[in-house]
Amino acid sequence: MRASGKKRVVAIRFSSSSEAAEFLEHALPRIRGAAVEQSGAHVKVALPPSEAAEEDYRRLMALLRQWRLSRGAPRRGAYRHSVSLLLSSAKLEVAVPPAAIADALSLMGYEARVEGGYLVTSASFEKAVEVSERFSRLYAEALRVPAAPLPKRLAAVWATVRGCGVEGAFGELERAGLVKRDASGRYVLAASYEEALRRLRQLAGR
Repeated sequence: MRASGKKRVVAIRFSSSSEAAEFLEHALPRIRGAAVEQSGAHVKVALPPSEAAEEDYRRLMALLRQWRLSRGAPRRGAYRHSVSLLLSSAKLEVAVPPAAIADALSLMGYEARVEGGYLVTSASFEKAVEVSERFSRLYAEALRVPAAPLPKRLAAVWATVRGCGVEGAFGELERAGLVKRDASGRYVLAASYEEALRRLRQLAGR
């Protein structure tokens, strides 16, 4: 696409001025050279003429769609939170597997699954961010424990749900027969990860 002398202006209306400001905080670092005017809940984004203008426009529309799927009324009882939006909005100590966030939410009683780049869940965006941040802190703690990768993830998930530390979670998992120590003293799974989650749902009364 060749640059033209005409800029493209996109007008967007949000439900509140705070939502508009939150969206701009998330979107603007991803749109090069955009100029913004905000008046309450109304926003105008001007995209300067350039070879990348069409790409920037598509990116802006994709970000807006992701935002509205996360913030709008849930369809059929579930929101669709963009995983990239969720993880970029959360303050993470370490990178986290998105499916583990779904596992934790599910054990808390929410509908939750990862589907095509989205976290489909009955939990609000704010709740999903909160759980992501909590899991990340505990996962960072679990990574320091002598254990195979899946027991670390399982312990961090369970600690997130229980509101306890990782050592306490490992203890509960061991007493429940879901993890065990191998000859070197390292934690390994005593059942498949899926079976462990199923039994934890029973323990959590889900």
